[in-house]
Amino acid sequence: MLMILIDAFSQVYFSKTYTPFMHSLAENGISGTLDPMFAYRGIDTTIFTGVWPNVHNVWTEFKIARKIRTDKKMRLMQAIVGSLDPLPTDRLRAMSTYFVERYLFKEFYKTPHVMPSSAIPYFESSQLKETFESGAANELPTVFDVFRAKGATYTYIEPWIGGDKGVLSKAKKRISHYDSNDFWYIKFSHLDHLGHMFGPDPSAFDDQLIRIDKYVEDLVTLLRKKSQNLNVLIMSDHGMSKVNETLNILAELRKLRSRIYEDYVAFADSTMIRFWFFNEKAAFEISELMGQIKCGHTLTATEKELLKVPIDSKFGETIFVLDEGYLLHPSFFSAKSEVKGMHGYAYPKTPEAFPAIIINGEITKLIPKNSRLTFIDIPHLILRSLFPQAKQAGLGLSSYME
Repeated sequence: MLMILIDAFSQVYFSKTYTPFMHSLAENGISGTLDPMFAYRGIDTTIFTGVWPNVHNVWTEFKIARKIRTDKKMRLMQAIVGSLDPLPTDRLRAMSTYFVERYLFKEFYKTPHVMPSSAIPYFESSQLKETFESGAANELPTVFDVFRAKGATYTYIEPWIGGDKGVLSKAKKRISHYDSNDFWYIKFSHLDHLGHMFGPDPSAFDDQLIRIDKYVEDLVTLLRKKSQNLNVLIMSDHGMSKVNETLNILAELRKLRSRIYEDYVAFADSTMIRFWFFNEKAAFEISELMGQIKCGHTLTATEKELLKVPIDSKFGETIFVLDEGYLLHPSFFSAKSEVKGMHGYAYPKTPEAFPAIIINGEITKLIPKNSRLTFIDIPHLILRSLFPQAKQAGLGLSSYME
């Protein structure tokens, strides 16, 4: 089976014009959309565990640290990261910071960021292992744990320095090397960067859509030579919404009497800001400020439950979310660059925000007619296609381990 995840592949990008090969796969298979998830790192974990973030407890990229770190190693890392602030672009700064943290100091941060060096000791990654590693989702099994238990072979390729072109090259080499492989997972990420830069207008990067479509065609063609009955699953983790207006909440916070890291801690995500409080004065003052902002609101306990947000306070004691089309800028992921597209809204409604899904092969017979797939259906679809006798039973993927 071949699974290709195209980061930020909105349903509006999928067409006979922009993605002719994927369109042809859908003509002989199934295509549609997935309802967007209000999650970040937790989307990936959901896709491979079959349970929502309020069960596997991975949600945002970062959560409050179990213990504020003040050791010499942390202070040195802060000093080096702080020296990168003058770099001219967010992308250069984020990638340089990522290199320092992950390769020089061996810290596991999955996603590059531009958070102030003063904030770094207060946060840690919400998932401390790669998704394909054993124990990545704590006590919950992933599809990769099932593969290991059943002796199935798999290949997992994500982009890094070589970008999408590097992913394609690596995948082609491995396909030519392996005579057989049960599961291929290949991720392309450049569309996410383009969506942030240009917004969700496919005409702005139609050449790149045609290129990624050709990458998909190359992979499917190569694997079909090894297996004529190849099952193909192409999907995205999210779409992309147009940014109409930005909001500088960080500047407003600096006007308050309550001081960050003395009275409270905040993490400025792109579409929300999360708070943890050291005293009631700060909680009251920030509550008043947030109540004055009309383009968003503080999530209630009921909303968190409906949105599948983990109840763990490490993800935020107060979570203020922006309406679709508004952007927190600067944030801990974007401080200098202009952003025209964003994802991760609590209540997205525009067509561009919905991620696409395309399925081709015998696997389509496993999907009831007129059904609408969700993210938690994906791992069951994968495992039932590889292990036809397996049956879903109970929560998560534990039943497949038997």
